[in-house]
Amino acid sequence: MRRLKALSMPIVAAAIGLLAASARADERTDARREFRAGMQAISDTRYEEGIEHLERAYQILPHPNVLYNLALAHMYAGHDEEALLYFERYKDASPDADHTEVDQWMRELRPPPEPEPVAPAPVVVAPTPLPLEPAPAAPSPVPKPPPKRRATAGTDVRKGVYDERVTSASRLSQSPLDAPNATAIITSQEIRMSGVTQLSALLRRVAGVEVAQVAPYHAEVSIRGLNRRSSNKVLLLFDGRPMRKDFMGTNWIDMMPILVDDIERIEIIRGPASALYGADAFSGVINVITRAPGQGGSFAVGRFGNQGQYQAGASFSGKVGKDVSYRGSAAYLQANNFARVVGPNRVDIRTPNGEAVRSMEVMAANADVAWQYARQGTASIGGNLAAGDFTIQGLSRLGQVVSDPSYEGQIYGQLTSPYGIRVSTTYNRLAGHPLPAFIAPTSISDSRSFIRQELYDLDVSWSGNFDLLVPQTLTVGASYRYKYVDWTWLDTQHAQHHEGAYIQDVLQLAKPLRLQVGARIDHHPLLRSLQFSPRASLVYRFFGEQSLRLSGGRAFRGPTFMESYLDLPNDTPLRGITAIGKGNQKLDPESITSIELGYQNQQSDYFSLEINAYYNWIKDAILFTNNDRFTLGDFAGGDRLAAYNPVAQAFPVSALSFANERAVYRQYGGELGVRAYPMPGLDLFVNYSLHKTEPIEKDKVDPARANEQQTSLHKVNGGAMYRARFGLDLSADVSWFSDQKWIEQVTDVDTGVRWQSYNLPSFVMVNARIGYRLFGDTLDLGVVGTNLAFQDKRQHPLAQPLDTRVLGTAKVRF
Repeated sequence: MRRLKALSMPIVAAAIGLLAASARADERTDARREFRAGMQAISDTRYEEGIEHLERAYQILPHPNVLYNLALAHMYAGHDEEALLYFERYKDASPDADHTEVDQWMRELRPPPEPEPVAPAPVVVAPTPLPLEPAPAAPSPVPKPPPKRRATAGTDVRKGVYDERVTSASRLSQSPLDAPNATAIITSQEIRMSGVTQLSALLRRVAGVEVAQVAPYHAEVSIRGLNRRSSNKVLLLFDGRPMRKDFMGTNWIDMMPILVDDIERIEIIRGPASALYGADAFSGVINVITRAPGQGGSFAVGRFGNQGQYQAGASFSGKVGKDVSYRGSAAYLQANNFARVVGPNRVDIRTPNGEAVRSMEVMAANADVAWQYARQGTASIGGNLAAGDFTIQGLSRLGQVVSDPSYEGQIYGQLTSPYGIRVSTTYNRLAGHPLPAFIAPTSISDSRSFIRQELYDLDVSWSGNFDLLVPQTLTVGASYRYKYVDWTWLDTQHAQHHEGAYIQDVLQLAKPLRLQVGARIDHHPLLRSLQFSPRASLVYRFFGEQSLRLSGGRAFRGPTFMESYLDLPNDTPLRGITAIGKGNQKLDPESITSIELGYQNQQSDYFSLEINAYYNWIKDAILFTNNDRFTLGDFAGGDRLAAYNPVAQAFPVSALSFANERAVYRQYGGELGVRAYPMPGLDLFVNYSLHKTEPIEKDKVDPARANEQQTSLHKVNGGAMYRARFGLDLSADVSWFSDQKWIEQVTDVDTGVRWQSYNLPSFVMVNARIGYRLFGDTLDLGVVGTNLAFQDKRQHPLAQPLDTRVLGTAKVRF
């Protein structure tokens, strides 16, 4: 521990001294500042000054539309040759754009062709003429009229080049200022600067996102509360494709088959989104978006650290001709657990797979190919595969679970037509052999355990723009999802068919006022009626880059396979006695109704501000609560559930099953976030979130659960990034969480099942990175430290205690 402290102190000290030199932190931020200054100068007819700003913006972060605006600025300034050069560069950088207008300007800018030379007339010798009056001087040549220009400079420029865009909130590209939900974006620059290699650690920095780390590569993630073991209220997407484990409803976000270096951005949608995505977008959406095929270049990366941390990977991206792009990657990742699951002296405990030292050992590969077949028309196909071993937190008294071996793979395709039609399809297959990490003398051993899941998704949609009283963008679509699960925890194999249809309309009621309405209908095979999920949002834009949003909606979550079909013996402290876990096929869906008020300010180049407040009502929460205790009559009467269980080698004393919570819960809270860019190269952020979940009628819940606080009431994040021009990178972030009170179910002989309260104290997480870029950013070296506050605390009462980790990294671009 002393060596870790000594190694991490320089990292923290360097992060504290962030103001020491000129730098570039978030490239997009610095480029946007230069771009906006240039556009303002051009609007004021200060063309030379504007050109200088735009050239600096392009040097910081190249973008085709900057070339377009540079060409216009030179054209307005009368620099015809420079304008032609930049128009040519723009066309080369954006081959898919409509160049009709650009070609017209280029024809006007080019000088007329030189006239063909005329042969001289033959010389005729004539008599010397008589003297005449001198001829008048030839008039001065008239300058060629300049090419036709727009009446007002700046009216045809392309603005907002470096402004943030989100697609997950509406399935349309739009500014976060116009989005119907509160949104957050983690950029590729933030990912690189942080040095963090796990998605859950990146999400921890976002206001309103809750993360409970239970093992090095297993974290439970929720949005605006409702975090629990096997958290199932958030929809996880991978380039818009669902990655949810439908047999349990969980996401296992740290086990996605991708290097973080290949991520372009992560979009977080806070609040219900079933109006677009259906059953699983209960409290929010996390969409991990990778860089497109053909973009970003190629690289190789290696990482090595304490606690058995090894990572190695490579990614290749390029083009074949003008229309075909590709990207492929492969990676190997491994890390040990935070702590030994079984002590070396516990001779009374068996470990089926040996000591569970390793938390993760996985190999992963991805491949994507895209074909541009028309302007705004693309076809793509790809796949990914991850295989290996990992440790997760189990259910009930199961504790740690080791999956050895397991794999998950996807094959997917997408077609986008120039006419607004989009077709997306995905096939997913998962298989594994999960076992308890340890078997205590009173535990139930199930060496037969295995799981196989197959999913097929199809989504078809159309989007189009039209004017009907006001400008509108209409989206309509339909989806189909097939689910198949074969799992020893269930009574038998099961297959389900799910269908849905949705509609969304974005109406520009006035220049500053936008109304977005939508709704979706879903059919779930076990629910008694169709599920209707509406959503509406009214956004008022004022002073250019500020917005006020009022939104509301409803979302639902249908029962998972485990909640519907479970058939599993549970451990009890007494050998020979068990409690049977049973599913319930008559569950109602969980539902949430939400109202949200939000304000955003992106007016300044030096800071941005976000404020959100929300109030939610939650009904019919699904919990593992029903406890039917058996009597002697049940055993004598031949009740199948009360019979001796040969697998568990035990007699059941009760049957535990899932049921809908009688009480209605309310949630209230909010988020406050500020980002500041006080100087080129320095990016600071701080955010605060408040969240409370409580039953409206406390007499309808178990007294132990009436005051639960599984999400911290208060959470504060802060951090800084510094990127020096001479190659130095520094980053540090701090997260503080107030105390929590977790309520978990335990089984015993007397009561069968009861709620147990666990108090977790407040917690501080400190991460930092120091890096250096060499040879024009070709080589990137760094050292990353996580949990530098050295608090070996738990983020869940049954989780592993966190340790401090240090990781050395090297990345080569080619």
